[in-house]
Amino acid sequence: MKTRSLFSHIAATGLLAVGGLFAGPAAAQDGFVCTPGTPGHPGVQPRPMLMPPVQTDTKTTVQYAEGMFPPSNPFLDPPGSNLLPNANSNVFDGACNEVPNTLPSTPDNPYNLHPDPVVTPINPTSPTQDLDAVFQAIEESNEAGPVDLDAVRLGIDILEGNPIPDRVYSGFPLLHYTGPLKVKNADDFTLIRDAQGNVTGGNVSVRHIWYDNHIEGDTMFMEIPDELMEIPWTMTFVEDTLFRGHDDFSPFAMFFDTAAEVVGPNGQIQNPPMVAFDQTFFPMEEGTRSVFDIAMPPGKYYNLTYTWGWRWHPPRVQAIENARKVRNFVPLRQFEVDVFGENPRASELKKLQAISKIGHLAPAKRMWSALQSIRFIGALPGPATHGRRLLIRRALEEARAAFQDWKFRTKLPRGFELDPNSHVTLVYLNNTIYGQINAKVANMGVGPVRELDEWETRPFQYKARVYNGDHYIRGYVAVDFGGWRGWENQFQSTIPLAGSGAWFTFGRVHFMPLAGMPPFDPFIIRIDRAKGLGQPSFRDIEINLNHDPSRRLRMYQFDPEHHDVAVWSFH
Repeated sequence: MKTRSLFSHIAATGLLAVGGLFAGPAAAQDGFVCTPGTPGHPGVQPRPMLMPPVQTDTKTTVQYAEGMFPPSNPFLDPPGSNLLPNANSNVFDGACNEVPNTLPSTPDNPYNLHPDPVVTPINPTSPTQDLDAVFQAIEESNEAGPVDLDAVRLGIDILEGNPIPDRVYSGFPLLHYTGPLKVKNADDFTLIRDAQGNVTGGNVSVRHIWYDNHIEGDTMFMEIPDELMEIPWTMTFVEDTLFRGHDDFSPFAMFFDTAAEVVGPNGQIQNPPMVAFDQTFFPMEEGTRSVFDIAMPPGKYYNLTYTWGWRWHPPRVQAIENARKVRNFVPLRQFEVDVFGENPRASELKKLQAISKIGHLAPAKRMWSALQSIRFIGALPGPATHGRRLLIRRALEEARAAFQDWKFRTKLPRGFELDPNSHVTLVYLNNTIYGQINAKVANMGVGPVRELDEWETRPFQYKARVYNGDHYIRGYVAVDFGGWRGWENQFQSTIPLAGSGAWFTFGRVHFMPLAGMPPFDPFIIRIDRAKGLGQPSFRDIEINLNHDPSRRLRMYQFDPEHHDVAVWSFH
Protein backbone atom coordinates (compact mmCIF):
# COMPACT_ATOMS: atom_id res chain seq x y z
CA MET A 1 0.00 0.00 0.00
CA LYS A 2 1.31 3.44 -0.90
CA THR A 3 1.90 5.87 1.96
CA ARG A 4 1.47 9.59 1.56
CA SER A 5 0.92 12.26 4.20
CA LEU A 6 -2.26 14.25 3.70
CA PHE A 7 -1.84 16.43 6.79
CA SER A 8 0.27 19.65 7.10
CA HIS A 9 2.19 21.83 9.57
CA ILE A 10 1.42 24.93 11.60
CA ALA A 11 3.50 27.49 13.48
CA ALA A 12 4.12 27.04 17.18
CA THR A 13 1.91 29.99 18.14
CA GLY A 14 -0.81 32.18 16.68
CA LEU A 15 -3.06 31.57 13.68
CA LEU A 16 -2.06 29.66 10.58
CA ALA A 17 -1.69 31.90 7.54
CA VAL A 18 -3.29 30.69 4.33
CA GLY A 19 -0.40 28.97 2.56
CA GLY A 20 0.53 27.67 -0.87
CA LEU A 21 0.83 29.30 -4.28
CA PHE A 22 -2.26 31.31 -5.03
CA ALA A 23 -4.04 30.89 -8.32
CA GLY A 24 -5.50 34.38 -8.11
CA PRO A 25 -9.03 35.58 -7.33
CA ALA A 26 -11.82 33.06 -7.87
CA ALA A 27 -15.51 33.91 -7.82
CA ALA A 28 -18.29 31.78 -6.36
CA GLN A 29 -21.86 31.57 -7.64
CA ASP A 30 -23.15 33.97 -4.98
CA GLY A 31 -20.54 36.65 -5.68
CA PHE A 32 -17.91 35.65 -3.11
CA VAL A 33 -14.40 36.37 -4.40
CA CYS A 34 -11.49 34.37 -2.97
CA THR A 35 -8.37 36.53 -2.90
CA PRO A 36 -4.88 35.86 -1.52
CA GLY A 37 -4.53 36.74 2.16
CA THR A 38 -8.27 37.21 2.65
CA PRO A 39 -9.60 34.09 4.32
CA GLY A 40 -13.30 33.63 4.86
CA HIS A 41 -16.18 31.28 4.19
CA PRO A 42 -16.63 29.63 1.71
CA GLY A 43 -12.85 30.05 1.48
CA VAL A 44 -10.39 29.05 4.19
CA GLN A 45 -11.21 30.23 7.69
CA PRO A 46 -8.39 31.09 10.17
CA ARG A 47 -7.07 28.20 12.22
CA PRO A 48 -6.17 28.43 15.91
CA MET A 49 -3.19 26.89 17.63
CA LEU A 50 -3.20 24.91 20.84
CA MET A 51 -0.87 25.85 23.64
CA PRO A 52 1.55 22.99 24.47
CA PRO A 53 -0.42 20.52 26.61
CA VAL A 54 0.64 19.50 30.09
CA GLN A 55 0.94 15.72 30.48
CA THR A 56 1.43 13.59 33.57
CA ASP A 57 1.25 9.82 33.93
CA THR A 58 -2.55 9.85 34.08
CA LYS A 59 -3.71 13.30 32.94
CA THR A 60 -3.51 15.55 29.86
CA THR A 61 -4.46 19.25 30.09
CA VAL A 62 -4.95 21.32 26.93
CA GLN A 63 -5.33 25.11 26.66
CA TYR A 64 -7.09 26.44 23.58
CA ALA A 65 -6.79 29.86 21.90
CA GLU A 66 -9.73 32.26 22.22
CA GLY A 67 -12.38 31.93 19.53
CA MET A 68 -12.42 34.23 16.49
CA PHE A 69 -16.10 35.20 16.90
CA PRO A 70 -17.53 37.58 19.54
CA PRO A 71 -18.70 35.85 22.74
CA SER A 72 -22.29 34.62 22.55
CA ASN A 73 -24.62 31.98 23.90
CA PRO A 74 -25.97 30.05 20.92
CA PHE A 75 -28.46 28.18 23.13
CA LEU A 76 -30.02 31.12 25.00
CA ASP A 77 -29.69 33.48 22.02
CA PRO A 78 -29.61 31.25 18.94
CA PRO A 79 -27.96 30.71 16.57
CA GLY A 80 -24.86 32.34 18.11
CA SER A 81 -22.10 34.44 16.59
CA ASN A 82 -20.33 31.48 14.95
CA LEU A 83 -23.13 30.71 12.45
CA LEU A 84 -21.85 31.79 9.04
CA PRO A 85 -23.96 33.28 6.24
CA ASN A 86 -25.28 30.68 3.84
CA ALA A 87 -23.02 30.41 0.77
CA ASN A 88 -24.56 28.84 -2.32
CA SER A 89 -21.24 27.73 -3.79
CA ASN A 90 -18.45 25.20 -3.53
CA VAL A 91 -15.66 25.91 -1.05
CA PHE A 92 -12.19 27.22 -1.96
CA ASP A 93 -8.88 25.87 -0.72
CA GLY A 94 -5.96 27.92 0.60
CA ALA A 95 -4.75 28.63 -2.93
CA CYS A 96 -8.19 29.94 -3.98
CA ASN A 97 -8.89 26.84 -6.06
CA GLU A 98 -12.59 26.01 -6.19
CA VAL A 99 -13.10 22.48 -4.83
CA PRO A 100 -15.72 20.57 -6.87
CA ASN A 101 -18.52 18.66 -5.15
CA THR A 102 -18.40 20.60 -1.86
CA LEU A 103 -21.90 22.15 -2.10
CA PRO A 104 -24.26 19.46 -0.77
CA SER A 105 -27.57 21.28 -1.08
CA THR A 106 -29.03 24.24 -2.95
CA PRO A 107 -32.47 25.88 -2.99
CA ASP A 108 -33.10 24.37 -6.43
CA ASN A 109 -31.59 20.95 -5.73
CA PRO A 110 -31.75 19.78 -2.11
CA TYR A 111 -29.67 16.70 -3.02
CA ASN A 112 -26.93 18.32 -5.03
CA LEU A 113 -24.33 15.53 -4.79
CA HIS A 114 -26.33 12.47 -5.83
CA PRO A 115 -29.28 11.27 -7.90
CA ASP A 116 -32.20 9.58 -6.20
CA PRO A 117 -31.09 6.34 -4.52
CA VAL A 118 -32.06 2.93 -5.86
CA VAL A 119 -34.19 1.23 -3.18
CA THR A 120 -35.00 -2.50 -3.01
CA PRO A 121 -36.50 -4.74 -0.27
CA ILE A 122 -34.29 -6.93 1.95
CA ASN A 123 -34.67 -9.32 4.88
CA PRO A 124 -34.60 -6.96 7.91
CA THR A 125 -33.65 -9.59 10.53
CA SER A 126 -30.88 -8.18 12.72
CA PRO A 127 -28.15 -9.74 14.88
CA THR A 128 -30.04 -8.48 17.93
CA GLN A 129 -33.12 -10.51 17.02
CA ASP A 130 -31.16 -13.65 16.21
CA LEU A 131 -29.06 -13.48 19.39
CA ASP A 132 -32.21 -13.11 21.45
CA ALA A 133 -33.60 -16.22 19.73
CA VAL A 134 -30.32 -18.06 20.30
CA PHE A 135 -30.44 -17.42 24.04
CA GLN A 136 -34.07 -18.52 24.18
CA ALA A 137 -33.28 -21.76 22.33
CA ILE A 138 -30.36 -22.49 24.66
CA GLU A 139 -32.52 -21.94 27.74
CA GLU A 140 -35.40 -24.12 26.53
CA SER A 141 -33.20 -26.98 25.31
CA ASN A 142 -31.06 -26.95 28.46
CA GLU A 143 -34.13 -27.34 30.66
CA ALA A 144 -35.57 -30.16 28.54
CA GLY A 145 -32.43 -32.18 27.81
CA PRO A 146 -29.19 -31.73 25.85
CA VAL A 147 -28.42 -28.11 25.04
CA ASP A 148 -29.05 -27.02 21.44
CA LEU A 149 -25.48 -26.90 20.09
CA ASP A 150 -26.71 -25.62 16.70
CA ALA A 151 -28.10 -22.54 18.44
CA VAL A 152 -24.82 -22.10 20.32
CA ARG A 153 -22.89 -22.35 17.05
CA LEU A 154 -25.17 -19.74 15.45
CA GLY A 155 -24.54 -17.33 18.33
CA ILE A 156 -20.77 -17.73 17.96
CA ASP A 157 -21.04 -17.26 14.17
CA ILE A 158 -22.97 -14.01 14.68
CA LEU A 159 -20.32 -12.69 17.05
CA GLU A 160 -17.37 -13.77 14.89
CA GLY A 161 -18.96 -12.62 11.63
CA ASN A 162 -18.91 -16.09 10.04
CA PRO A 163 -21.16 -16.77 7.01
CA ILE A 164 -24.82 -17.15 7.94
CA PRO A 165 -27.33 -18.19 5.24
CA ASP A 166 -30.24 -15.89 4.45
CA ARG A 167 -28.98 -13.04 6.60
CA VAL A 168 -28.08 -9.63 5.17
CA TYR A 169 -25.71 -9.03 8.10
CA SER A 170 -23.68 -12.18 7.31
CA GLY A 171 -19.96 -11.37 7.50
CA PHE A 172 -20.31 -8.35 9.81
CA PRO A 173 -18.84 -9.45 13.19
CA LEU A 174 -19.95 -8.03 16.51
CA LEU A 175 -16.39 -8.66 17.69
CA HIS A 176 -14.32 -5.92 16.05
CA TYR A 177 -11.15 -7.83 15.16
CA THR A 178 -11.23 -7.68 11.33
CA GLY A 179 -10.05 -4.10 10.76
CA PRO A 180 -6.97 -5.10 8.72
CA LEU A 181 -9.31 -6.66 6.13
CA LYS A 182 -11.69 -3.69 5.88
CA VAL A 183 -9.73 -1.92 3.15
CA LYS A 184 -10.58 -0.61 -0.29
CA ASN A 185 -7.27 -0.55 -2.14
CA ALA A 186 -6.58 1.43 -5.29
CA ASP A 187 -7.23 -1.74 -7.30
CA ASP A 188 -10.79 -1.86 -5.91
CA PHE A 189 -11.64 1.37 -7.74
CA THR A 190 -13.18 1.38 -11.21
CA LEU A 191 -11.51 4.09 -13.30
CA ILE A 192 -13.51 5.89 -15.97
CA ARG A 193 -11.66 6.88 -19.15
CA ASP A 194 -12.48 8.95 -22.22
CA ALA A 195 -11.99 7.86 -25.82
CA GLN A 196 -8.30 8.80 -25.63
CA GLY A 197 -7.76 6.69 -22.52
CA ASN A 198 -7.48 9.63 -20.11
CA VAL A 199 -8.92 9.07 -16.63
CA THR A 200 -11.99 11.29 -16.17
CA GLY A 201 -13.37 9.79 -12.97
CA GLY A 202 -13.66 6.72 -10.82
CA ASN A 203 -15.88 4.81 -8.43
CA VAL A 204 -15.63 2.58 -5.39
CA SER A 205 -18.38 0.85 -3.40
CA VAL A 206 -18.75 0.57 0.40
CA ARG A 207 -21.47 -1.04 2.48
CA HIS A 208 -23.15 -0.45 5.84
CA ILE A 209 -25.76 -2.27 7.89
CA TRP A 210 -28.03 -0.30 10.25
CA TYR A 211 -29.89 -1.84 13.21
CA ASP A 212 -30.76 -0.72 16.73
CA ASN A 213 -28.03 1.77 17.75
CA HIS A 214 -25.44 0.22 15.44
CA ILE A 215 -23.87 1.05 12.11
CA GLU A 216 -21.35 -1.52 10.91
CA GLY A 217 -19.30 -1.04 7.74
CA ASP A 218 -17.21 -3.23 5.46
CA THR A 219 -14.64 -0.46 4.88
CA MET A 220 -12.37 1.13 7.47
CA PHE A 221 -9.61 2.37 5.13
CA MET A 222 -9.84 3.91 1.65
CA GLU A 223 -6.79 4.11 -0.63
CA ILE A 224 -7.70 6.51 -3.43
CA PRO A 225 -5.71 5.82 -6.63
CA ASP A 226 -3.06 8.28 -7.81
CA GLU A 227 -5.11 8.81 -10.98
CA LEU A 228 -7.94 10.41 -8.92
CA MET A 229 -5.85 12.81 -6.83
CA GLU A 230 -6.79 15.76 -9.08
CA ILE A 231 -10.08 14.40 -10.45
CA PRO A 232 -13.58 14.21 -8.89
CA TRP A 233 -14.94 10.69 -8.39
CA THR A 234 -17.92 8.91 -6.82
CA MET A 235 -18.38 6.71 -3.78
CA THR A 236 -21.27 4.25 -3.95
CA PHE A 237 -22.85 3.60 -0.55
CA VAL A 238 -24.88 0.38 -0.19
CA GLU A 239 -26.98 0.93 2.93
CA ASP A 240 -28.93 -2.00 4.41
CA THR A 241 -31.54 -0.96 6.96
CA LEU A 242 -32.44 -3.83 9.28
CA PHE A 243 -34.80 -4.11 12.25
CA ARG A 244 -35.02 -0.79 14.13
CA GLY A 245 -32.49 0.74 11.73
CA HIS A 246 -34.71 3.47 10.23
CA ASP A 247 -32.66 6.66 9.92
CA ASP A 248 -31.58 9.50 7.64
CA PHE A 249 -28.47 8.62 5.63
CA SER A 250 -25.99 11.45 6.18
CA PRO A 251 -22.33 10.69 5.41
CA PHE A 252 -20.30 13.56 6.87
CA ALA A 253 -17.16 13.98 4.76
CA MET A 254 -14.09 15.83 6.05
CA PHE A 255 -11.41 17.38 3.84
CA PHE A 256 -7.89 18.77 4.17
CA ASP A 257 -6.50 21.97 2.69
CA THR A 258 -3.71 20.58 0.50
CA ALA A 259 -2.65 24.13 -0.46
CA ALA A 260 -1.21 24.67 3.04
CA GLU A 261 1.50 22.72 4.83
CA VAL A 262 2.76 22.57 8.38
CA VAL A 263 5.64 20.62 9.91
CA GLY A 264 4.85 18.92 13.20
CA PRO A 265 7.18 18.69 16.21
CA ASN A 266 8.38 15.30 14.94
CA GLY A 267 9.10 16.64 11.44
CA GLN A 268 6.07 15.07 9.78
CA ILE A 269 4.53 17.27 7.07
CA GLN A 270 0.78 17.56 7.29
CA ASN A 271 -2.14 19.43 5.71
CA PRO A 272 -4.50 21.42 7.97
CA PRO A 273 -8.29 21.11 8.17
CA MET A 274 -10.34 22.73 5.41
CA VAL A 275 -14.06 21.95 5.67
CA ALA A 276 -16.52 19.14 6.45
CA PHE A 277 -20.18 18.67 5.54
CA ASP A 278 -23.15 16.31 5.25
CA GLN A 279 -23.13 15.01 1.69
CA THR A 280 -26.81 14.15 1.88
CA PHE A 281 -29.65 13.73 4.36
CA PHE A 282 -31.97 11.09 2.92
CA PRO A 283 -34.47 8.89 4.80
CA MET A 284 -34.04 5.09 4.75
CA GLU A 285 -36.86 2.73 5.68
CA GLU A 286 -36.53 -0.50 7.64
CA GLY A 287 -36.27 -3.56 5.42
CA THR A 288 -34.71 -1.77 2.45
CA ARG A 289 -31.38 -1.52 0.65
CA SER A 290 -30.66 2.05 -0.49
CA VAL A 291 -27.83 2.63 -2.97
CA PHE A 292 -26.42 6.16 -3.16
CA ASP A 293 -23.84 7.43 -5.66
CA ILE A 294 -22.17 10.38 -3.90
CA ALA A 295 -20.03 12.83 -5.88
CA MET A 296 -16.63 13.42 -4.24
CA PRO A 297 -14.02 16.19 -4.57
CA PRO A 298 -10.60 15.34 -6.03
CA GLY A 299 -8.88 12.65 -3.99
CA LYS A 300 -6.03 14.85 -2.73
CA TYR A 301 -8.42 16.62 -0.34
CA TYR A 302 -9.93 13.51 1.26
CA ASN A 303 -9.60 13.04 5.03
CA LEU A 304 -12.41 10.70 6.09
CA THR A 305 -16.12 9.95 5.87
CA TYR A 306 -18.03 9.79 9.13
CA THR A 307 -21.42 8.08 8.62
CA TRP A 308 -23.64 8.89 11.57
CA GLY A 309 -27.21 8.19 12.65
CA TRP A 310 -29.22 11.36 13.04
CA ARG A 311 -31.95 9.55 14.97
CA TRP A 312 -29.69 7.74 17.45
CA HIS A 313 -26.41 9.49 17.98
CA PRO A 314 -24.30 8.67 19.82
CA PRO A 315 -23.54 5.86 19.28
CA ARG A 316 -24.84 5.07 15.76
CA VAL A 317 -21.68 5.81 13.76
CA GLN A 318 -18.96 4.39 11.48
CA ALA A 319 -15.88 6.06 9.98
CA ILE A 320 -13.82 5.41 6.82
CA GLU A 321 -10.30 6.84 6.95
CA ASN A 322 -7.96 7.77 4.11
CA ALA A 323 -5.52 4.85 4.00
CA ARG A 324 -2.72 7.18 2.85
CA LYS A 325 -2.80 9.08 6.12
CA VAL A 326 -0.03 8.51 8.62
CA ARG A 327 0.14 9.19 12.35
CA ASN A 328 3.62 9.67 13.76
CA PHE A 329 4.93 8.29 10.42
CA VAL A 330 2.85 5.09 10.79
CA PRO A 331 0.14 4.35 8.14
CA LEU A 332 -3.25 4.11 9.83
CA ARG A 333 -3.97 0.55 8.73
CA GLN A 334 -0.69 -0.57 10.31
CA PHE A 335 -2.08 0.18 13.78
CA GLU A 336 -4.81 -2.42 13.13
CA VAL A 337 -2.32 -4.90 11.66
CA ASP A 338 0.03 -4.53 14.64
CA VAL A 339 -2.83 -5.55 16.96
CA PHE A 340 -4.91 -8.07 15.00
CA GLY A 341 -2.47 -9.37 12.38
CA GLU A 342 -2.32 -9.00 8.62
CA ASN A 343 -5.22 -11.42 8.11
CA PRO A 344 -7.06 -12.35 11.33
CA ARG A 345 -9.30 -14.74 9.37
CA ALA A 346 -6.47 -16.71 7.75
CA SER A 347 -6.90 -19.58 10.22
CA GLU A 348 -8.75 -20.48 13.39
CA LEU A 349 -5.59 -19.83 15.40
CA LYS A 350 -5.08 -16.36 13.93
CA LYS A 351 -8.74 -15.54 14.57
CA LEU A 352 -8.48 -16.59 18.22
CA GLN A 353 -5.24 -14.62 18.61
CA ALA A 354 -6.96 -11.52 17.20
CA ILE A 355 -10.03 -11.91 19.42
CA SER A 356 -7.73 -12.26 22.45
CA LYS A 357 -6.73 -8.60 21.97
CA ILE A 358 -10.28 -7.52 22.78
CA GLY A 359 -10.79 -6.73 26.47
CA HIS A 360 -12.42 -9.38 28.65
CA LEU A 361 -14.96 -6.82 29.94
CA ALA A 362 -16.21 -6.00 26.43
CA PRO A 363 -19.88 -7.05 26.21
CA ALA A 364 -19.44 -8.80 22.85
CA LYS A 365 -16.39 -10.66 24.19
CA ARG A 366 -18.31 -11.69 27.32
CA MET A 367 -21.14 -13.07 25.18
CA TRP A 368 -18.62 -14.95 23.04
CA SER A 369 -16.78 -16.38 26.07
CA ALA A 370 -20.05 -17.50 27.67
CA LEU A 371 -21.20 -19.23 24.47
CA GLN A 372 -17.81 -20.96 24.15
CA SER A 373 -18.25 -22.27 27.70
CA ILE A 374 -21.75 -23.54 26.89
CA ARG A 375 -20.45 -25.25 23.73
CA PHE A 376 -17.68 -26.98 25.70
CA ILE A 377 -20.01 -28.16 28.47
CA GLY A 378 -22.72 -29.22 26.04
CA ALA A 379 -20.27 -31.29 23.99
CA LEU A 380 -19.05 -33.34 26.97
CA PRO A 381 -19.88 -37.06 26.68
CA GLY A 382 -22.64 -38.53 28.76
CA PRO A 383 -26.17 -37.46 29.72
CA ALA A 384 -27.20 -33.88 30.55
CA THR A 385 -26.88 -33.99 34.35
CA HIS A 386 -28.29 -31.49 36.82
CA GLY A 387 -24.80 -30.10 37.47
CA ARG A 388 -24.14 -29.66 33.77
CA ARG A 389 -27.47 -27.87 33.23
CA LEU A 390 -26.67 -25.60 36.19
CA LEU A 391 -23.31 -24.60 34.69
CA ILE A 392 -24.96 -23.87 31.33
CA ARG A 393 -27.68 -21.84 33.06
CA ARG A 394 -25.06 -19.68 34.79
CA ALA A 395 -23.12 -19.15 31.56
CA LEU A 396 -26.37 -18.19 29.82
CA GLU A 397 -27.12 -15.63 32.54
CA GLU A 398 -23.70 -14.09 31.88
CA ALA A 399 -24.36 -14.03 28.13
CA ARG A 400 -27.72 -12.31 28.57
CA ALA A 401 -26.30 -9.71 30.97
CA ALA A 402 -23.54 -8.97 28.44
CA PHE A 403 -26.19 -8.81 25.71
CA GLN A 404 -27.95 -6.02 27.60
CA ASP A 405 -24.63 -4.14 28.03
CA TRP A 406 -23.87 -4.56 24.31
CA LYS A 407 -27.21 -3.10 23.26
CA PHE A 408 -26.60 0.29 24.92
CA ARG A 409 -23.35 2.18 24.34
CA THR A 410 -24.63 5.31 26.08
CA LYS A 411 -24.18 3.76 29.52
CA LEU A 412 -21.16 2.09 31.03
CA PRO A 413 -21.02 -1.71 30.88
CA ARG A 414 -20.53 -3.84 33.98
CA GLY A 415 -17.13 -3.43 35.57
CA PHE A 416 -16.91 0.36 35.16
CA GLU A 417 -18.20 3.20 37.32
CA LEU A 418 -19.01 6.79 36.41
CA ASP A 419 -16.27 9.23 37.45
CA PRO A 420 -18.08 11.90 39.52
CA ASN A 421 -15.42 14.53 38.74
CA SER A 422 -15.77 14.31 34.95
CA HIS A 423 -18.43 15.41 32.50
CA VAL A 424 -18.19 12.03 30.78
CA THR A 425 -16.65 8.64 31.45
CA LEU A 426 -15.57 6.89 28.25
CA VAL A 427 -14.50 3.26 27.93
CA TYR A 428 -12.59 1.71 25.02
CA LEU A 429 -13.77 -1.88 24.58
CA ASN A 430 -13.96 -4.08 21.49
CA ASN A 431 -12.55 -1.37 19.20
CA THR A 432 -15.49 0.87 20.11
CA ILE A 433 -16.40 3.40 22.82
CA TYR A 434 -18.99 3.16 25.57
CA GLY A 435 -19.81 6.39 27.38
CA GLN A 436 -21.95 7.88 30.10
CA ILE A 437 -22.27 11.56 30.92
CA ASN A 438 -23.27 13.64 33.92
CA ALA A 439 -25.83 15.65 31.97
CA LYS A 440 -29.47 15.35 31.05
CA VAL A 441 -30.69 12.87 28.47
CA ALA A 442 -32.90 14.69 25.99
CA ASN A 443 -35.34 12.71 23.87
CA MET A 444 -36.50 14.64 20.83
CA GLY A 445 -38.61 11.84 19.44
CA VAL A 446 -35.73 10.49 17.37
CA GLY A 447 -33.91 8.41 19.96
CA PRO A 448 -31.59 9.27 22.84
CA VAL A 449 -29.52 12.41 22.28
CA ARG A 450 -26.60 13.09 24.61
CA GLU A 451 -26.07 16.74 25.44
CA LEU A 452 -23.22 18.45 27.29
CA ASP A 453 -25.55 21.06 28.76
CA GLU A 454 -22.91 22.74 30.91
CA TRP A 455 -21.06 24.08 27.86
CA GLU A 456 -23.05 26.91 26.34
CA THR A 457 -20.46 29.67 26.10
CA ARG A 458 -16.81 30.47 26.78
CA PRO A 459 -14.79 29.72 28.81
CA PHE A 460 -15.49 26.10 29.68
CA GLN A 461 -13.29 23.46 31.29
CA TYR A 462 -14.20 20.08 29.83
CA LYS A 463 -13.23 16.98 31.82
CA ALA A 464 -13.32 13.37 30.70
CA ARG A 465 -12.05 10.14 32.21
CA VAL A 466 -11.09 7.69 29.46
CA TYR A 467 -10.62 4.01 30.32
CA ASN A 468 -8.95 1.45 28.08
CA GLY A 469 -10.25 -2.06 28.67
CA ASP A 470 -8.70 -3.55 25.52
CA HIS A 471 -5.33 -5.32 25.43
CA TYR A 472 -3.60 -2.77 23.20
CA ILE A 473 -2.82 0.96 23.38
CA ARG A 474 -5.62 3.35 22.39
CA GLY A 475 -5.49 6.97 21.21
CA TYR A 476 -7.73 9.97 21.94
CA VAL A 477 -8.63 12.96 19.76
CA ALA A 478 -11.30 15.62 20.28
CA VAL A 479 -12.49 17.76 17.34
CA ASP A 480 -14.55 20.97 17.19
CA PHE A 481 -17.22 21.04 14.46
CA GLY A 482 -17.38 24.74 13.69
CA GLY A 483 -17.55 26.38 17.09
CA TRP A 484 -14.16 28.08 16.73
CA ARG A 485 -13.97 28.58 12.93
CA GLY A 486 -17.70 28.77 12.12
CA TRP A 487 -20.45 26.60 10.70
CA GLU A 488 -23.14 26.95 8.05
CA ASN A 489 -26.70 25.65 8.03
CA GLN A 490 -28.31 24.62 4.75
CA PHE A 491 -31.83 23.74 5.79
CA GLN A 492 -34.04 21.50 3.67
CA SER A 493 -37.24 19.76 4.74
CA THR A 494 -37.64 16.00 4.34
CA ILE A 495 -41.27 15.86 5.48
CA PRO A 496 -42.40 14.88 1.94
CA LEU A 497 -39.98 11.92 2.11
CA ALA A 498 -41.05 10.80 5.62
CA GLY A 499 -37.78 12.12 6.99
CA SER A 500 -36.90 14.02 10.14
CA GLY A 501 -38.79 17.12 9.03
CA ALA A 502 -37.96 20.05 11.25
CA TRP A 503 -34.80 18.40 12.58
CA PHE A 504 -33.35 17.93 9.11
CA THR A 505 -30.39 20.05 8.12
CA PHE A 506 -27.34 19.89 5.92
CA GLY A 507 -24.36 21.50 7.55
CA ARG A 508 -20.92 22.69 6.47
CA VAL A 509 -18.42 23.27 9.25
CA HIS A 510 -14.86 24.54 9.44
CA PHE A 511 -13.60 21.83 11.76
CA MET A 512 -10.54 21.95 14.00
CA PRO A 513 -8.76 19.46 16.34
CA LEU A 514 -9.11 20.27 20.03
CA ALA A 515 -6.69 17.71 21.48
CA GLY A 516 -4.52 14.78 20.50
CA MET A 517 -3.89 15.58 16.83
CA PRO A 518 -0.38 16.82 15.96
CA PRO A 519 0.79 19.31 14.86
CA PHE A 520 -2.06 21.33 16.35
CA ASP A 521 -1.55 19.50 19.63
CA PRO A 522 2.18 18.63 19.83
CA PHE A 523 1.47 15.53 21.90
CA ILE A 524 -0.28 12.35 20.86
CA ILE A 525 -2.70 11.36 23.63
CA ARG A 526 -2.62 7.62 24.28
CA ILE A 527 -4.13 5.37 26.95
CA ASP A 528 -2.15 2.30 27.95
CA ARG A 529 -3.54 -1.22 27.47
CA ALA A 530 -5.54 -2.96 30.18
CA LYS A 531 -3.29 -4.37 32.88
CA GLY A 532 -5.20 -7.62 33.33
CA LEU A 533 -8.62 -9.26 33.19
CA GLY A 534 -10.25 -6.59 35.33
CA GLN A 535 -7.66 -3.80 35.56
CA PRO A 536 -8.25 -1.23 32.79
CA SER A 537 -5.93 1.74 32.42
CA PHE A 538 -7.26 5.29 32.34
CA ARG A 539 -6.31 8.86 31.46
CA ASP A 540 -8.03 12.06 32.54
CA ILE A 541 -8.51 14.62 29.78
CA GLU A 542 -8.99 18.30 30.57
CA ILE A 543 -9.60 20.75 27.69
CA ASN A 544 -9.87 24.44 28.55
CA LEU A 545 -12.21 25.63 25.81
CA ASN A 546 -12.24 29.32 24.99
CA HIS A 547 -14.84 29.44 22.23
CA ASP A 548 -18.60 28.96 22.01
CA PRO A 549 -19.86 25.60 20.74
CA SER A 550 -21.78 25.27 17.51
CA ARG A 551 -25.43 24.35 17.89
CA ARG A 552 -25.00 21.44 15.53
CA LEU A 553 -22.47 19.32 17.42
CA ARG A 554 -20.45 20.33 20.44
CA MET A 555 -17.57 17.86 20.25
CA TYR A 556 -16.42 14.81 18.26
CA GLN A 557 -14.22 12.30 20.16
CA PHE A 558 -12.59 9.21 18.68
CA ASP A 559 -9.61 6.89 18.60
CA PRO A 560 -7.52 8.07 15.60
CA GLU A 561 -5.52 4.83 15.45
CA HIS A 562 -8.54 2.48 15.50
CA HIS A 563 -11.36 4.75 14.30
CA ASP A 564 -14.15 2.67 12.67
CA VAL A 565 -16.91 2.74 15.36
CA ALA A 566 -14.69 4.02 18.20
CA VAL A 567 -16.52 7.37 18.32
CA TRP A 568 -18.49 9.17 21.03
CA SER A 569 -19.82 12.65 20.28
CA PHE A 570 -21.62 15.38 22.18
CA HIS A 571 -24.62 17.39 21.04
